[in-house]
Amino acid sequence: MSLDYRLAPEHPFPAAIEDAVAAYRDLLDQGVAAEQIVLAGESAGGSLAVLTLLAARDAGLPRPAGAVAFSPELDATRSGASMTTKHGRDPLFTRESLNA
Repeated sequence: MSLDYRLAPEHPFPAAIEDAVAAYRDLLDQGVAAEQIVLAGESAGGSLAVLTLLAARDAGLPRPAGAVAFSPELDATRSGASMTTKHGRDPLFTRESLNA
């Protein structure tokens, strides 16, 4: 399934997370076992995959088999140690590109 979630600024936070959790619930309601579901996304979609995991957990939903997050931006403050320790490993998110 590919999710066409609502985008900001027309649909501000947390609209995208609500859409992703609704899609996850829909899969579960259709009888797809959580163990057969993997969330995946790149960049903003990677962040959305991680945030969906957290929202689903908080809603008491069963955990999916896993998630794959390519280049998610999870620290908007850019203050985590990985900004230095992982420098040069992610071609998309560098301190320079995020500050541009």
